[in-house]
Amino acid sequence: MTRHARLAALALLCAPVLAHAQTDSLDVYFLKGTEAYQAQDFATYERLMIRVVDLAPAEYTYRYLLARAHALNANAEAAAFVLHHLLNEGYSLALYATRDRHFESLRETEAFTPVQALLKTKTKPLNRSAIAFTLPERDLVPEGMAYDPSEQAFYIGSLEKCKIVRVDRDRDISDFTQPRQDDLVPVLGMKVDLRRRHLWVATSYGTPKAALPENLLGTTGLYKYDLESHALIKRYMLPQEEHHYLNDVVIARDGDVYATDWTGGAVYHIPPSQDRIEKLTDLEGRPNGIALSPDEAILFVAGDDILTVDIDTGEAAPLRHPPHIYLSGDGLYFHDNSLIAIQNGACNQVTRFFLNAAQDSVIRAQTLEAYHPSFDVPTTGALVGDELYYIANSQLGAYDEKGHLPPPQEMAETHILRVKL
Repeated sequence: MTRHARLAALALLCAPVLAHAQTDSLDVYFLKGTEAYQAQDFATYERLMIRVVDLAPAEYTYRYLLARAHALNANAEAAAFVLHHLLNEGYSLALYATRDRHFESLRETEAFTPVQALLKTKTKPLNRSAIAFTLPERDLVPEGMAYDPSEQAFYIGSLEKCKIVRVDRDRDISDFTQPRQDDLVPVLGMKVDLRRRHLWVATSYGTPKAALPENLLGTTGLYKYDLESHALIKRYMLPQEEHHYLNDVVIARDGDVYATDWTGGAVYHIPPSQDRIEKLTDLEGRPNGIALSPDEAILFVAGDDILTVDIDTGEAAPLRHPPHIYLSGDGLYFHDNSLIAIQNGACNQVTRFFLNAAQDSVIRAQTLEAYHPSFDVPTTGALVGDELYYIANSQLGAYDEKGHLPPPQEMAETHILRVKL
């Protein structure tokens, strides 16, 4: 377990009535459990996670970790009991048990048979998406995506080629930038500033890739391009030695730009009046997707959880939600008083979170897409009217430990899906 995982779990707590001393004890027990897990003292880890769940019985994340602890101690019946309850309650993170290595030794046990059957039922595909178009360049490894409604054009960034691809209204494909043009490193989140005809691009190099020299590791910044000429207008870079990782970006109507820093745990801001990048606020965890409320007073920031950030004060708070709803998101988009989240990893689905009137709580969730046959680490997308267009198969997992990709013929064409909201 990592520090950000602990903080994310603590942020997810749904038991605010705990006394202060109990909260302190909960933190202590969780930290000691983390240390036991890292030391592979699984008996102690199980004992401490039992205590954590006793202190926070309403927190489903801790219950899932307890099921893992039981599994690590070959306690199949206890692990199955906890998972069965979480699955029946509709806790989507528990679906990760289908691929979670902690349960590998229990999958064929008699005690786990009912859980396996329930997992099979719960992970049946819900396919409402259609293929909008494909990109034939198989080793693109796309992550970021933006849409220009005035030209009806899509922009898709490449992690591997360090370039931006443009798909016009006729679905003709061309390079908006060439590989490594303007010293681009892997391209992540992008947004179109429609009023000013700019394309904002987050570019970051955080994991070694065979195609890039290691001395560029830690390079990260925001690029502003002119949509008509394709010319780079300006770069806004963060210090390479500080190992930031700008991930996704959103733009306000007045031109304010906000970007998440995944490794630095922060949101950065470029005010038009100052035209320089500065930190807006620090956040716990690893911020990823980002969206603006319609009044542009609140940022919604997704990662291990979804946080609300007051733009004026920088104050952050967890978005409240029923305990069985698991909040996360790579791509995150605001639509009609709801948040649309592209959830990869544990959930592997696109989910809509409906908000209350104050926009500080999730009242219910709706699965828009799950386990599509094209899915291979879905990442980000773009709203087009009442539809979400999104990258279905980034193929991020195709990299080996040295940053090499398989030969292009062994990879798939990129599928861009669309789903009605």
